[in-house]
Amino acid sequence: MHRLVIVAVSGLVIAAGPVQAKAMKWMDATGAGLPAGAKMAVVSGNPMKDGAFVVRLQMPADYAVPPHHHPTDEKVSIVSGGPLHYGMGDKMNLAAAGTLE
Repeated sequence: MHRLVIVAVSGLVIAAGPVQAKAMKWMDATGAGLPAGAKMAVVSGNPMKDGAFVVRLQMPADYAVPPHHHPTDEKVSIVSGGPLHYGMGDKMNLAAAGTLE
């Protein structure tokens, strides 16, 4: 059974690595399955292939990602903005969400 993850964001960037945001190629993140408004840049690896990869995400204030699942483990770092609210289930329920700052 897949676990569904719910994420709601208040203007943040999720990242890994010491790469400068200005030096990266930012693109619309709807191709990665995110709702309109988010942008992403690949720092290393290839998110479309098996194996480790690192991406940075830019999300506008009050951005919400609908319920979804991830087939692999991941590490999330909040570089600026925040907080990041997350939950488990198949419906968005911010009242029951956890928070990463």
